[in-house]
Amino acid sequence: MTFATTANHMMFLTTSIKKIDYQTIEAARSLGAGQWRILRQIVLPALVPTLTTLTIMLFNTGLGAMSAPLILGGNHFATITPTILTFAGSSATYDLAAGLSLLLGALQIVMLLVGRWLDQRKRYAFKTKVSAPMRKQKITKPFWNILVHIGAYLIWSILLLPLIATVIFSFTNATAVITAKLGHFTLANYLAILSTPETLNPFITSIVYSILSAAMAILISMLVARMVTARRQTNPLEKTMSAVMYIPWLLPAPLIAIGLITTFGVQHLIVANQVLTGGLLLMFIGYTVTRLPFSLKFLESIFYSMDGNYEEAAQSLGASLLYRFWTVVLPQMKDGILAIFAMNVLAHLADYDLSVFLFSPLLQPLGVVIKANTDPSNALTGSGAVNGVVANLIYSVLLMIISSVLLIIVRRRPTKAGNGLI
Repeated sequence: MTFATTANHMMFLTTSIKKIDYQTIEAARSLGAGQWRILRQIVLPALVPTLTTLTIMLFNTGLGAMSAPLILGGNHFATITPTILTFAGSSATYDLAAGLSLLLGALQIVMLLVGRWLDQRKRYAFKTKVSAPMRKQKITKPFWNILVHIGAYLIWSILLLPLIATVIFSFTNATAVITAKLGHFTLANYLAILSTPETLNPFITSIVYSILSAAMAILISMLVARMVTARRQTNPLEKTMSAVMYIPWLLPAPLIAIGLITTFGVQHLIVANQVLTGGLLLMFIGYTVTRLPFSLKFLESIFYSMDGNYEEAAQSLGASLLYRFWTVVLPQMKDGILAIFAMNVLAHLADYDLSVFLFSPLLQPLGVVIKANTDPSNALTGSGAVNGVVANLIYSVLLMIISSVLLIIVRRRPTKAGNGLI
């Protein structure tokens, strides 16, 4: 679980570090500050909003993890969420499941409140009037330089080896996968997956739903984040609106899905008196709702860490609110928005916990298909003419390609001097 969650740190910490004004580091160095002091007193404080958000997100991910403890932990390794599922299956232990659920929610609420307090109390922005882009730094002390590089390459190896194995075995047949022996290499499985509608449609369905829900979550979160951060003192309505949008962060995906099914399983005026259960729109709503807390938290961090001098200058020149946001604020945060969009898309490409409750029989998402391929009854036949185990490997490779493309696009965004891009 530790190594599986490094993508968020790489993406958001990289963009946050690039945003630090290099002239402040040069000024500290000219005053005699060493690398450790610069890192501790300038760089790390500037990363507080991003680090706080990442800590909250990963804490909630680990606390509510379901598949990783069950698959990797074994029979003698118990965490809260699988234990809740076990206790909820019996009427004799249902009260214990309810108690653990309350404990899980309380821990997540406490963590969220602590993070919001830190964001509001610890806002660091080291800026000069003419900011300079961040430059690559070299570790001057040989011992620490060697130690850091050894650790980096070790982590790189741990992350890369499973990916290499997945790619290699995706070109083999089921016998090679089960016996873990290389052989029988073929491209027929890839051709079957990409050319057969039965196996290709779930992939396209998940991509379309993920892109649309990611964009909608960012749009809604940006409006709320702008209202919350535009003024130093927010009114109760704005605080309530922001707090409500964090509720999905505190609830497990099955509970959110059941709530949506119950709410939209009857006619409501807000959806033109239509019953959405079993339709195409309900999964889009579920995907959007679950990404609102993530999008709002990072957008608030971006707004808090932005240099407001540019917008104040535009306001003094008579620019309207909408014009200032479109020409001054948005260009400063476009790289951060792109990073959030990428993470939102990746979050639901292979989602199962939410999709299995909300998907329409007309369009089966990729996560449901992957889960079906792991069942013993489908392990030999799988989807279409491709073995289920091999099909999952191919789906994994395709997902890795999409993830890599998105990460490369985000990390290679140019950072222009003086414009405060993330």
